[in-house]
Amino acid sequence: MRKIFLNLFLLPLAVISLASCTYEKMLEKFTPKEEAQYAENFLESVRENNYEEVYNQLHPSAKSQLTEEKFNEIYNYLPTENLLSKKIIGSQTSTINDEWSGLFTFEYSFENSKWLLAQASVIRQNASLSVTSFYFQVTDKSLKEVYKFTLRGKQVKHYLILLLAIINPLISIFTLIVCIRTPKMKRKVLWCILILIGIMILKINWTTGELSLNPLYFSLLSAGVTTSPYSPWIISISLPIGVIAFWIKRLISSKHKQETPNEEKLGNTTREGE
Repeated sequence: MRKIFLNLFLLPLAVISLASCTYEKMLEKFTPKEEAQYAENFLESVRENNYEEVYNQLHPSAKSQLTEEKFNEIYNYLPTENLLSKKIIGSQTSTINDEWSGLFTFEYSFENSKWLLAQASVIRQNASLSVTSFYFQVTDKSLKEVYKFTLRGKQVKHYLILLLAIINPLISIFTLIVCIRTPKMKRKVLWCILILIGIMILKINWTTGELSLNPLYFSLLSAGVTTSPYSPWIISISLPIGVIAFWIKRLISSKHKQETPNEEKLGNTTREGE
């Protein structure tokens, strides 16, 4: 039994680790190559201080916002150290009213432990591409380092939610097994479904500690986690209402069974006295 619970505890962590390892492969597979290359070339033009090239690639709605003075401010903000590496770390695309758009995120590594986060929003209109907006942020760490999972320096709320995110699925699975093995139980299938569901989702951003509550949502096994190498861990818990209801029902049924034999025994004693 101890081994089973240990495996149940390690299984979510193994799944998360596998998902993190394959993130880059999935990103490479689903990122549109032409549009991503267009965004990368645009950002390189900014880094190369090529104002004319950048201006020509901007969407008409964005050209009025980029003066030469503003462009020089952006260029002077960028690291001047030698570039060590560059890779795409994010790709989001959508199509609304036959208009395609995409947001591409790149991470640059420079000497002297400097990092640069760069984004470009690309739009396709009449078979031509243009950039509607772009963004740069200089950091001292890679996003992988910023968002890595660690227990150091966390608050009580972090540990409490993490503990419940581990306990809730274990209790749900244990209760499900008890429910399945309970003989002559009415509506057993419905109870099994209810046991697996938690209501009201409380989420915590593991990096910032920000909490958010979604009272109208539900989750499987009353817990969840989402992450990627370049985004924060979001750990969530729910109220295991099905589990709570099952054990209340079981407790009531157990008391009822204990009281029934006593009543029968009392009745028999009374009849014998008569």
